[in-house]
Amino acid sequence: MFASIHTAQLTTHRVQSAGLVERAFAAVSAMLVLRQQRAALARLDDAMLYDVGLSRAEVLAECARPMWDTSTGLHR
Repeated sequence: MFASIHTAQLTTHRVQSAGLVERAFAAVSAMLVLRQQRAALARLDDAMLYDVGLSRAEVLAECARPMWDTSTGLHR
């Protein structure tokens, strides 16, 4: 009985570890996409920003945020 409980715990740990790696990879991928989106936002000219309802100051503030800061303040 001890061996089966121990084996089950090892299997559970492996599954949890794999899930952790997948979640970490997904988080890093999301941060890289966000960094690309912020760079694209910074390249928009003032007329384009006006069309989407953002000011240059809002864009600069968004682009100054660290890559891991994924919450956005641009929603109105």
